[in-house]
Amino acid sequence: MGLDAKKLYATIYKDDDEAHSLWKDIVPESKIIRLGEDSNFWNMGPTGPCGPCSEILMDMGEEISCGKPSCGPGCDCDRYLEIWNLVFTQFDRQANNELKPLPRKNIDTGMGLERLVAAANNKPSIFLTDLF
Repeated sequence: MGLDAKKLYATIYKDDDEAHSLWKDIVPESKIIRLGEDSNFWNMGPTGPCGPCSEILMDMGEEISCGKPSCGPGCDCDRYLEIWNLVFTQFDRQANNELKPLPRKNIDTGMGLERLVAAANNKPSIFLTDLF
């Protein structure tokens, strides 16, 4: 796709050392960002299947950032565009918040074509791309 590798980041769940060890062979360690449950732990609801996740983000540029000193991958502003995600569904969250291992774990992965096109076109919105 011709994406600028210098603009790519990988996010992982804060405790996921296995994902970290895999990503460090692909991107510089400074581009691997550990995030908490609110950002990098997928669930269907208060109970049920869930697990840590990992995402590939592209820095769309300072000009569209929120301007906060804390702005970085994981910020809610539009600067870092998620172009790919991986969900490692491996637990069943119980009503008491206990995480029981699933008998059959899986990886759900996906990419938004429109987001990939926005990244390839270096556009801050999918509606400004050549796709639309």
